[in-house]
Amino acid sequence: CVITLLGLLRVAIATAGAESVNTEGVSWQGVYALARKQGVLALAFDGLVRLFEADKEFAKAFPQSLKLQWINATLSIEQRYDYSKAVCAEVVDRWAEQNIKTLCLKGLAFSTYYPQPNHRECGDFDCYLYDDYDKGNAIAKQLGAKVDDEWYKHSEIIYRKAMIENHRFIVAVRNGKKTKQLHNLLDNIARNEERKAIFDTQIEMPSPMFNALFMSHHSLTHFLSEGVRLRHILDWALFLRSEQGNLDWNRFYA
Repeated sequence: CVITLLGLLRVAIATAGAESVNTEGVSWQGVYALARKQGVLALAFDGLVRLFEADKEFAKAFPQSLKLQWINATLSIEQRYDYSKAVCAEVVDRWAEQNIKTLCLKGLAFSTYYPQPNHRECGDFDCYLYDDYDKGNAIAKQLGAKVDDEWYKHSEIIYRKAMIENHRFIVAVRNGKKTKQLHNLLDNIARNEERKAIFDTQIEMPSPMFNALFMSHHSLTHFLSEGVRLRHILDWALFLRSEQGNLDWNRFYA
């Protein structure tokens, strides 16, 4: 199942052809379950579609109930992504009316590197408002959102069933001196390096250096607490494919 799933992902991101995937004696239900667990279900389906297109006999023999299950799950991932993006963009527009800039952390920013962005599974919308953390919370409340600001690192804003994490700090500064230094470094990069809009929204995309450092730290914290999934590895791989020539690697390693 692992080898087959990795093959599907290679096909999906166009680093291998459909003929490279072995389809004989595969437990496709097992591949489906593994892809779901690893957070790459929709992307794996992209690879599977390429297999269907390349081998019509394989497509006919593939279990139809599982195909429908995979299609429905992929559609659900697309719908959640598109809905969350639209709702969060609405909140960001209201923030922008009050001259608040919104920097995207993690999911939506990482998805821009994927062949089909809404096939990158996203959960909450994490953002950083620079010096306007409290102002952002207040505006969200005016919109009718439920705001829980009892956390020191970020508030949790629920608006039209979408979850927004408004970060007071980019990383968990209470974890020690190193993380305080990392927050200050990332904050400085966010303020001073070029940013661009994500898709057709007013949400800011961090610079490549910011994303490289933040991705590394975020994956490390996941690895230590719950493990790293294939989605984290794909985030890094696809980021590098687009940005490796735009990074000062000596600075990054330092």
